[in-house]
Amino acid sequence: MQTYEVSLSGELTFESVREHAETLSDAIDAHEYLVVDLSACEAIDVAGAQLLISAAKSAKERGVALEYRNADRYRRLCEYAGLKAKGVVQG
Repeated sequence: MQTYEVSLSGELTFESVREHAETLSDAIDAHEYLVVDLSACEAIDVAGAQLLISAAKSAKERGVALEYRNADRYRRLCEYAGLKAKGVVQG
């Protein structure tokens, strides 16, 4: 299984969530194993967290392995959203 990596940069907030949603949706549709790198994300708000949760659910429904990397800055948010407990978030 080939890994495809997407790097999200800038703010993952209400103002930019549509752009990021399209990027994630396209990647989920086209690949079997997807790594989403959050190291270049400057901020994530509630809309951004909802997008990450939605992408994880969508990937699972389509049989796509999805992993979020470099999410340490957002550890508490990811834990609250249940992403870390589900094994979706790595470091």
